[in-house]
Amino acid sequence: MSSPDRPNGRFLSRALSLAAFVAVVAFAGLAVRRAPPETLAKLGEARLSLLAAGTVLYGAGFFLRGARLNFLLPPGEPLPVARAASLSAATLFLVQVLPFRGGELASWALYRIALGAGWVRSGAVFAVVKIVDSGVLVLAGLSGAALLAVAGRALGIGAAAAAGAAAGAAGLLLAPRLAGRGADRLSGRFPEGSRRRRLAAEIGAALRVAHEEPRRYLAAIAAAASCLAVQAAAIWLMLRALHVAASPGVVALALLTSAVVSAAIPSPAGNFGPSESGFTAALLLGGVPLPLGLVAAGILHLLSTLSAGAVGLPFLLRHGRAAIPP
Repeated sequence: MSSPDRPNGRFLSRALSLAAFVAVVAFAGLAVRRAPPETLAKLGEARLSLLAAGTVLYGAGFFLRGARLNFLLPPGEPLPVARAASLSAATLFLVQVLPFRGGELASWALYRIALGAGWVRSGAVFAVVKIVDSGVLVLAGLSGAALLAVAGRALGIGAAAAAGAAAGAAGLLLAPRLAGRGADRLSGRFPEGSRRRRLAAEIGAALRVAHEEPRRYLAAIAAAASCLAVQAAAIWLMLRALHVAASPGVVALALLTSAVVSAAIPSPAGNFGPSESGFTAALLLGGVPLPLGLVAAGILHLLSTLSAGAVGLPFLLRHGRAAIPP
């Protein structure tokens, strides 16, 4: 009885996601259609040179993401710099374009190919990478929310956001230590030579660098934070090119809200639709009119995805067919 329920549950989940996606797109289209002409007139005067510079700068950030990955690997197993950067860009590109979060599974497959490891170990490495990237994004977004709240004299909200950022930083620092200890204890409880013990040992090996070498783990966090700073600066530059005024705090919060809404609403168009909605919500808090924010967010999403695709193209050309589900 359980096996037929799974396809039905998956169909229902995708149907609800599709309905939410259609509602988001319809609302965005209506908002843009009803916008006063002068609201969108600035976009016609976009500075293409700044858009191009922002797109290139965004792509350069993936080399820092590649460094973040290498810091999380054992010292004797780093990937070549260009290969690590291309892998990092390719995974983001697939998350952006494959429907219903299929990019997550495809990214896991790319990690398996790049590391030459089994599914369990590569999945554990991929999970650690996601924890580092997500943790850094949450810290930046909450810090941006705190700055925005303080600027608006909402001191209570600002204090809560700052407290959340502090708690998130503590969690990010402690996560690998707790997970590593848990994997080691779990491995010791299984019978010698059993499959479960081997799987637990593989997970422990993937977590060992983050667990036992705190300097490398801190370097990985610093590289992830540097990448986010570079790419946030690229987004800010592209917004300037579109004559959209947004402070760095608003941009940081927009990147977080974009990721949160994308995770909450799996889209048949990758992250397109939900991502723009989350980004626009933060821009709206920063005083950017809704129609202008929606169109600007769409342009930024398209350019950042093209940038990720360009940097990730070498890895995708070589391994993409083996990783992307049919």
